[in-house]
Amino acid sequence: MNRLHTFVCLALGTLSLPAAAGSFYLPASDSTAAMGRAFAGQAALGIDASSVMTNPAALTRLPGDGQWLIGVNALRTHVHLRDQGSNISPLADPSTQLDILGNESGNASAPAGLPNLAWAQRIGGERNLWLGVGVQAPYGLGIEYDNAFKGRYDTREARLRVIDLSAVAGLQLTDTLSVGGGINVQRTDARLEQALPIPRFPNLVPGATDDLALIITGDSYAVGGNLGLHFKPNDDWQFGLTYRSAITHKVEGDARVDAPIPGNSSPMSVKLHLPDSVAASAAWKATEDLTLLAELKWVNWSRLKNLTFQFDPSFALGPRGLKPDDYRDGYSLALGADYRLNPQWTVRAGYQYEQTPTINGNRSTDVPDANRHWFAVGASWAFQPGWGLDMSYARLQFENVVINRNDASSGVVNVNTHVTGRPSADFLGMAVRRAF
Repeated sequence: MNRLHTFVCLALGTLSLPAAAGSFYLPASDSTAAMGRAFAGQAALGIDASSVMTNPAALTRLPGDGQWLIGVNALRTHVHLRDQGSNISPLADPSTQLDILGNESGNASAPAGLPNLAWAQRIGGERNLWLGVGVQAPYGLGIEYDNAFKGRYDTREARLRVIDLSAVAGLQLTDTLSVGGGINVQRTDARLEQALPIPRFPNLVPGATDDLALIITGDSYAVGGNLGLHFKPNDDWQFGLTYRSAITHKVEGDARVDAPIPGNSSPMSVKLHLPDSVAASAAWKATEDLTLLAELKWVNWSRLKNLTFQFDPSFALGPRGLKPDDYRDGYSLALGADYRLNPQWTVRAGYQYEQTPTINGNRSTDVPDANRHWFAVGASWAFQPGWGLDMSYARLQFENVVINRNDASSGVVNVNTHVTGRPSADFLGMAVRRAF
């Protein structure tokens, strides 16, 4: 049975396209201002409507009676992988290893954009009760290698778009303690293209012109939830604790092999288990103008184990496919600072370390992941009473990615993919805020 794992990572989402909390989550869609401090302390701060996405309990700390925010964080990924001896071998004789024809390197760099929109409103007379809605893209993948890249039997193209609608409420229980929560409705659509080798006998060496392609498309809707606490014991300290539930997508669509053979197409379905997560944040007002922030996040990536793809029994590649990811749980740690230069301008900076949840041996070219480092700077400009403009830049640098996979393909050969590289990404964001 041909390995279909690329679609799983596609439908789960980062770009290799980068992510926060590892693999394919995209924190840059939460808030432009938060990106400028590498997302440190975002669950502890109630300063703008982005709390709809990060901690609904912090909405109760917003000034005024309402806020809205609209922004976009543009990014460009740089994914350049180099072949390290990828080869094929007959299923009947795995000890025979023959080189794959093609290019020694594959470039999958691409631009993309992450929206963040939020609105929040105080209601209920003297009770400090807030309602809010927000739209973001928390997961995403956009990767396309050269058609002749030696790693094409692992991935040729993978696309994912996840749009998340949050509807939340926050309530202040006491002078120091607030609670919040809500639902998350997600829409996912995805596309995969993967080359299939057509061996040339007797030497079993596939060439770029001999390839077929497996093309998979699918979409789904799913619902999850979130909870938050916010604690402000005094004017100098704020703390936030948030939980985001796991979400299971049943992705349904079509699978097709671009060959005029019986059973070349089939309906497809697979369950994709996105992880739940917990984040703890702190913000300390060290001086009248300087605020120091930190956040520790844990993500339950180990929910992502084996994934079973269902096809028609007549499908050329078989009625069922099993793909082991065997992810481990991951964490991230972020530190940052905000400094108010004057009533109009605030500058910020931050650093974050993320641990990859991927495991050696199961890592693949659709999500060429490794431990990563965020370096970020930003500024906010209060250009009119009630109006603000946020600007941020972040650099995401991966450590060395090493991919070694052995997978059966076409029912004839084993494909052994061996590539390495050091992906990176640049983010540039801008958002407009309005308080009323």
